[in-house]
Amino acid sequence: MIGTGDLQGYIYIGDWTDVPQGHEMKESEAAGQTIPDGDYRIYSGINQNFGLDFAGGVFDDGTYNIENGTNAQLWRWENELGVPSECDTWTVSYNGNGFYRIKQKNTNYSLDVSGCSIEMGANVQAWKNSTKNAQQWSIKATSHGYKLQARCSAYCLDVADGIAENSQNIRVWQENDSAAQSWCFIPAYPKQSVKNGLYRIRSAVNSKYYP
Repeated sequence: MIGTGDLQGYIYIGDWTDVPQGHEMKESEAAGQTIPDGDYRIYSGINQNFGLDFAGGVFDDGTYNIENGTNAQLWRWENELGVPSECDTWTVSYNGNGFYRIKQKNTNYSLDVSGCSIEMGANVQAWKNSTKNAQQWSIKATSHGYKLQARCSAYCLDVADGIAENSQNIRVWQENDSAAQSWCFIPAYPKQSVKNGLYRIRSAVNSKYYP
């Protein structure tokens, strides 16, 4: 799991403590490449059973019920164990300039600050992929996960009122140390750690015993 702040092999760029908020972030103020590109489930530090989601979902024919302006929200995992649905999966890609794009997998919609606003409390939504600053996020490592800062304002991705429940709104807010701004990234399709085959499983407590 990625989310503990253990980023061996990656570097930090910039001094986040001095980044003023309510203004457009410079490339030098971004956190740089802190996690590998890939597909992730992004869960809330308030409650790990709830993750980042766009309102709507997938129709029976496999098409997505998403359009420009669809709200970003918290939602309980549809599949808490095993392979997540694609509604619960985000493709995270580094732009090379200190910031990331966070896109819902297999759609053309990215996590976007409404109106590219510099205001605290601005809503977060789905919007078709673009290069504008509203869709660029600095992913900043902390001791308990990650914070996501919007390039257009430097405010942080935040769960409104710090409540984990279905449809709870996502916004940007003044940086703080609350769980409402703590996010963890779980690889959606983890690599197989043990090759297929026949094994004897020995107890770590006493090597003389097997299940």
